[in-house]
Amino acid sequence: MDDSTNTIYEMIHHLHTLLRQNLPMLEKQVNQIITNKITDSNRINRLLDDLLDFAQISEGLEVFKRLCRYAYPIYPDLTASHIHYYRELYDDTYTPPDSDDE
Repeated sequence: MDDSTNTIYEMIHHLHTLLRQNLPMLEKQVNQIITNKITDSNRINRLLDDLLDFAQISEGLEVFKRLCRYAYPIYPDLTASHIHYYRELYDDTYTPPDSDDE
């Protein structure tokens, strides 16, 4: 590997380390929402937005999925849009719906 490739790998590793260090804070918020049956759409929306960044690591994806499973029956459109964003960001096999159909 050349130096630029090594630098990129080091940056990715550093980013993933930071994500793992900060994930417990968001996981605690998800647990509070689920345990207390909180339905505040703004709070759930903000947390789903934040978790999209963390969904690039497996632990973050699990927390994102947990909140999606909780939120979907309450806010199906909000949850579906975040799942769509996740797929656009991280799923290489995803083909978005035709925008002409909207």
